[in-house]
Amino acid sequence: MRPGIVRGVERQPRRQRTPPRATLGAAIGRVVRRRRGDVPQQELGDRAGTTVVNVSRIEHGQTPRLGVLEGMARALGTRPSTLLREAEDLQVQEAKEKGAEPPWPDETSPPDTPAGESNERSV
Repeated sequence: MRPGIVRGVERQPRRQRTPPRATLGAAIGRVVRRRRGDVPQQELGDRAGTTVVNVSRIEHGQTPRLGVLEGMARALGTRPSTLLREAEDLQVQEAKEKGAEPPWPDETSPPDTPAGESNERSV
């Protein structure tokens, strides 16, 4: 049998995965790892009310559920919004270092308008 053929059916090409460093989950993981410092994953998991497996998954780029993110933030002595903001800032910084567009829109520009609407008001 030829490679790529299974019982007469050709396999679909594999989906291209987003590089791990480009996702928000990966950025959250790097922020958690940096803030954790020398605290063992087991201890952080205990403080956060989750398992060492979850801590490891987060640090390796899996996006945490909201409850886990809240527990991690509490265990790290901060707020979930702070962890998210630091992760977003990290993504923007990394994009700039690569000469790429930041993954988030510039907050000083006007928000996107729904399709079919304009930014101008009619009088």
